[in-house]
Amino acid sequence: MTKPDVVHQILDKLSDMFINAIDYFADKYGPKNLLPFDGGPSESNTMISSKMFEEFAYPYVKKNT
Repeated sequence: MTKPDVVHQILDKLSDMFINAIDYFADKYGPKNLLPFDGGPSESNTMISSKMFEEFAYPYVKKNT
């Protein structure tokens, strides 16, 4: 939390990695054979505040949709 810009850089790269993986599997197996799901942000339950979710999780959930 002392370096939120670094956290955003890492989350951005991580979300790009997941998007690339989904693209790879869609090309390999066909998009109709996939059911992608990213439960990461919802797994935090009450471990992070709604403000932290809004800043650190939601932008990357939106990016992946």
